[in-house]
Formats: sequence, structure tokens, C-alpha cells
Amino acid sequence: MNSRGGWLRILIILGVIWTGVVAIMGWLNLPRAEYIPHNPEFLNRLSNEAAAIIVGSIPKPKPSGGGALIWTDVPLYVSMPNRARLTFPIATTSQEIALVRNEYLKLLQAEAAAQTGPHVWRLILAWLLPLPIMVVLGLAAALIRRAYRCAFQNGIPEPITAGWTGTSMLARPLVAANPPDREPTWKWRFADRHAEHRV
Repeated sequence: MNSRGGWLRILIILGVIWTGVVAIMGWLNLPRAEYIPHNPEFLNRLSNEAAAIIVGSIPKPKPSGGGALIWTDVPLYVSMPNRARLTFPIATTSQEIALVRNEYLKLLQAEAAAQTGPHVWRLILAWLLPLPIMVVLGLAAALIRRAYRCAFQNGIPEPITAGWTGTSMLARPLVAANPPDREPTWKWRFADRHAEHRV
């Protein structure tokens, strides 16, 4: 009973440790808006107002006096919450950039929320998978320990050597059933019965 209680306590301790490891790793890898990589599809999900601001970010070349094209509209590169850089026209105001940034952030948050469910299921599978393995290993260790304990309690059988018998081979010699200097007992009994029939 004590052995079972000891193994049970060990399994509980290992289970608690593994639960803590899975919880910490799951929290650190939890999908968040700032960790979602940029997807060009996000730009297609923006509102018409925000999309119009993004579409106007392509600079148009204008010819110079000598006929060569020069870039008069230098685009603005603005970093988003996930560190993706979007281009804006040079004349874009801070309010317009904030509008696009807020809508882009909402798209990132929606994508993170969509990835949270599968992430949680993966954590549950990762948490449950080692538990049967630990139970099987614990039962196997308990059976091996019980077998060794029974072997030591019952004693390890010693090799049989000629001239000795019994539980202790060194304690009791073999006793001959019919010593060499005496005739077998069955001959004496047969002779007594034969004499009785003659009488």
C-alpha cells in the first residue's frame, strides 16, 4: 500500500510539473495581434475609406525640365502593430494614418482570435499525451519492483550440488535410502510374510 501511495505521489508531482510547463509554453505562444504576420489579404478587408488612402500611396513620376522623370511624391512607410510597413502618400494626414492603423489592428486581432481555438486544442493534446505514457511506465516500474521484492523475500535459489539437499544446500547432507551395509527394507518385509505363510 505504501508503494502504491509513493508511485501515486510521484505521478501527481510529474503531472503538476508537466501542467505548468504546458501552461507556460501555451501562454508564451498564444496568438496575439503583434505576432500575426502580414497578409496582403488584410488590405482587401479594409473599409472603402481606408482602402482609398492605401491605394493613393503609389507615387506618380513627373517629367523634369530636361525630359527625365523624377519622383516628386515620396511615399511614407508606417509601421503597423505587427511590424509590417505600409506605404502612404506623402500628403496623408496623421488622422488618416490612425484610421488605417486602427482598422489594420482590428484585422490582426480577429486573426489572432481565430487561431486561439486550434492553439488551445493543440495544448490539450500536448498535455494529455504524456500522461498515459507516465502511467504505463509507473505500472511497469511497480511490477518490476514487486517482482524483485518477492524474489528477495523468498530467497534466491542456490545451485544444487551433489551430496546436498533441502532449502539450505550447506546445512543438510543427503541421506541414503538404503545404506550399503544393509539390505533393502522391502526384502526384510517379504521374508517375514513368507515365514508367516509357511507356519
